[in-house]
Amino acid sequence: MRLTEAEIIAGLDYPNIHVREPLLNYFDGRHTQPLELTAAIVALVDQYGWSDALHWPHKIGRCRHDESSLAWCLDEIDKLAQGARAGNRPHSTLPAHLISWAVSAPVDLLARFQPRMASNPAFQTSQFRARETPLQTIQRRIEIAALNPQQAWDRMEAKCRSIRDVHSFAEAGISATAELLERILADGSNFQDRLLFILRDTDNDQDGAHQWMVGLMIILAGRLRFSDALPDLLARFENDWDWYNEQIAAAITHIGTPQVHKKVIEYFPGKPWYVCNCLSDPLEKIHYDGAAENVFPLTDEVDDDALKVQLAIAMTAHFDDFAFGPARAIRAISSVELVFSKRIQSFSIV
Repeated sequence: MRLTEAEIIAGLDYPNIHVREPLLNYFDGRHTQPLELTAAIVALVDQYGWSDALHWPHKIGRCRHDESSLAWCLDEIDKLAQGARAGNRPHSTLPAHLISWAVSAPVDLLARFQPRMASNPAFQTSQFRARETPLQTIQRRIEIAALNPQQAWDRMEAKCRSIRDVHSFAEAGISATAELLERILADGSNFQDRLLFILRDTDNDQDGAHQWMVGLMIILAGRLRFSDALPDLLARFENDWDWYNEQIAAAITHIGTPQVHKKVIEYFPGKPWYVCNCLSDPLEKIHYDGAAENVFPLTDEVDDDALKVQLAIAMTAHFDDFAFGPARAIRAISSVELVFSKRIQSFSIV
């Protein structure tokens, strides 16, 4: 028996924060999370306050916005600012995380709420040493929304050419460049052939512009949920670049189908440690009936104790009662027993 998504969201109102934490983690890795999750977390904060609602308050930044959540977020930013002026500073980074969450809202909402944000001094100051202010980010996202998909593609290629000799992500501004993908998605099927061509073109891997484009295509494949790109995504592990590796795992998770999960399981045995380490992420975050049972045989395929533990954690993440017997057996070799205990407790309570 596996808990449903609705049951997991309903379980978030349980009073113990340590039970809520693994339930919340169930939704990690999704590019589009359910609005019901946002509403549940907002209700938690309203009921318990920031300190007692979430073990890691910044995780709210992964939630999807609608009009009511964005208005609530801006209200919370105002409350925290008022508290700071009164000398109350219990959450030193929470305002910055909430500002970042506000800026991530859909562009149509940003355009509607822009006057309110523009009048707030908090949006006029850069966060986390960013090169631009939140208002500048909002304006750029609104400008990108006015581009057609081909214009966005052309701008992305031009940007990659301009940073071909840049090696710092901050200096390259790659996060801002990735925002162009939002417009490309509007006509994504017409860019699939180009995406595959770039992923498969290893002859130009020494070209800095091409390297940036490959990374962006990995991200685009995930955003498009383009399952045909899976063999090419897996092949790019051969480059063993941390950025590629992390984005490949994220892209596979975003594609998120049971078929992709099963193909990753087939690919997993005998691969280098860093590949298995990355792939444990989608094995944990792609949920469907039977996922935990399908992961279980991999625990006999690896000799590394740390990987065994990661696979056991991946099994329990699906909140399927099948997983907890094998997980209990594996945790004896682990120093992270608390991870299993929290998840088992959450499953049994919900």
